[in-house]
Amino acid sequence: MENPFLHPGFIVPTALGLIAWISWQIRLEAKVGAVEKAQVRQDQSLEDTWKDLESHRANEGIHFNQRVASEVDRRQSERFGRIEGDLKEIKDLIKGMAGK
Repeated sequence: MENPFLHPGFIVPTALGLIAWISWQIRLEAKVGAVEKAQVRQDQSLEDTWKDLESHRANEGIHFNQRVASEVDRRQSERFGRIEGDLKEIKDLIKGMAGK
């Protein structure tokens, strides 16, 4: 009696299935390797982005600074006070000239 596992109807499909399974595993391994490389690149890009964000955040020349804003407000108040004083003097001069 012949062994059914040695029949070509069993051996050929089994061998083809084994070859297909091995090929599939190789393909999956390549995909996993590509995903790992992409993940490393993405992590590095994310780190670079955070470094850029932190350096941008620390740049006082770009962002609002409360101390500078209060200094600007104080100086503007002084200027407006001087302008109002000058306008009052001009009004007094005009009234004085009109009264003569």
